Amino acid sequence: ATFEFGGKPYLLFYKGNAGNYHNAAVAPIVAGPNGPQNGAAYPIGGWETDWTQIATFQFDGKPYLLFYKGNVGNYHNAAVAPIVAGPNGPQNGAAYPIGGWENDWTQITTFEFGGNPYLLFYKANGLAAVAPIVAGPNGPQNGAAYPIGGWENDWTEVECFEFAPQPMPQPILDLYHRHNGPFGRFGPLVGPAQHAANGVITQKTLFGNLTLSGNGQLSGQTSYVVNAGLAAVKCFGTLANWPDDSDALYAVVSLVPIALSPLTDGPAAAPVTIVTPIADIHKGEIKLQNVVIGSVPPAGAGVFIHIALWQHKAGDPNKIRDAIHAALNDVVNAASQAAQAVVGDPGNTGGTAGDISSASIGGFSVNDATLGIANAIVNQFFADRLIGEHVFNLYATDITTILNNSGTPQSSYTDPGLAPDIRVNWPPSPAVNPIINVPGNGASYKAYFDVTVTTAVTTVL
Repeated sequence: ATFEFGGKPYLLFYKGNAGNYHNAAVAPIVAGPNGPQNGAAYPIGGWETDWTQIATFQFDGKPYLLFYKGNVGNYHNAAVAPIVAGPNGPQNGAAYPIGGWENDWTQITTFEFGGNPYLLFYKANGLAAVAPIVAGPNGPQNGAAYPIGGWENDWTEVECFEFAPQPMPQPILDLYHRHNGPFGRFGPLVGPAQHAANGVITQKTLFGNLTLSGNGQLSGQTSYVVNAGLAAVKCFGTLANWPDDSDALYAVVSLVPIALSPLTDGPAAAPVTIVTPIADIHKGEIKLQNVVIGSVPPAGAGVFIHIALWQHKAGDPNKIRDAIHAALNDVVNAASQAAQAVVGDPGNTGGTAGDISSASIGGFSVNDATLGIANAIVNQFFADRLIGEHVFNLYATDITTILNNSGTPQSSYTDPGLAPDIRVNWPPSPAVNPIINVPGNGASYKAYFDVTVTTAVTTVL
């Protein structure tokens, strides 16, 4: 049997046919030339010679020995002894009986489940049972057992073990980190790496997978794109209240993948920014319908839609579009740098996406970075007036929800303020769709979007 004592591993040896003198020994497990091996053993003998099963277990963080005799009736045929410090190292302490067990168990072993210790019993007739290890009057002992039978009756050895998933190979982890780990285009990891019999290792992620072939060839794939369209803009109050109560309205709209890496993802990391045609609009009217914004890869940190509504005077909408695009591109670069700082930490395996639910990456706030982007350039293009701007966040969970709802009734809805034939799905409900304006300017608008997530397999290196 093996056990740990003081954080170090040990081997326990027992001879059941050698009298009761030096019939037990302990040896530390030490590093050898080829791997771990036994160190020098020392005797702890004087044990009875008819124990048929010996197992070890932990209870309240302390190690114990379990002894069982399968051939002496059912009175005092089991005992427990703590493992204590001895003159040469750990050894058994004073044992106490916990008997009354049936005398025909052929295998007894111990295991942990949910942080609690248990006993597993097996008989050659196929009967198996489990009992919790509980506190008793003298120390830990078995609790009430329950059958788990139906096993074959010819097993000669039963052992419990703990399965630890094999670690992600370094080349896969390096590729994952180059693309900003859980914040980037692969998204958070999904389960442990899968090791196939042919040597291929695959790590699944929320938005794709990374693969290392048996001959060392490394590749990644992403599976989806996020597509967005401006479904409509409705006016609840114009900026120009006099004389005709109408605005010459246009929108600059951007779809932005957060925290993709401009270095490794190239153009895929860039925002998509469009400017709509100019439409004359009055209070209560709906304009700018069914305008395609574009498509971007999803990101673990999410994507967002930035919209700025403008009243056209004598400015250049294309220059405003370009200025907003450049500012949002700077946000992507800053988010990527923040993500690299997080995944570059040796203590971070990239297993989770951190606080992506609030668009925060290692202390960098996407919402703060995008606050007032359009307002900041008003002075450069004062000939046109800013009506208002807003950022609509779609987090990784939103992206997967949209993907899973595709083609279902809940994939879109009709807002009470729109015509019945205009169906939208973002914001996710009318209750969370804000008024867009600059406080105090008198204007009042709402924007409505249609967002889809579609399959588009892309190789990522």
